[in-house]
Amino acid sequence: MKKIEEFNWRKFLKPDWRKLSVFIIFVIFSSLIEEGNPFFTFISPTSYCNSYGFPFLFYTHCYREYKSIIIRDTVQPYFIPLVLNLIIWYLVSSLIFCFYDKFRGRKK
Repeated sequence: MKKIEEFNWRKFLKPDWRKLSVFIIFVIFSSLIEEGNPFFTFISPTSYCNSYGFPFLFYTHCYREYKSIIIRDTVQPYFIPLVLNLIIWYLVSSLIFCFYDKFRGRKK
């Protein structure tokens, strides 16, 4: 009977070039995801508000425009959602390579 291996958390969380490269790609692409706020635009058609980030929004940019001149520009970065996004994407990249290494090892 085969001995069941314990899960090695150190190996799972240890950074290597594969995990870091996939992590950076995930962070870049998730930072480019833009969520507009149509309700805010409906109330004031000359105001625009966009939020960035996935799965948690960590950056908001709002501005009000009058005759192509920006009257009020507000930028709000959020630290906690950014940290949560970084943790989630690192865990996802680690999970991808954990499964990849496990299934690659079975085929040999």
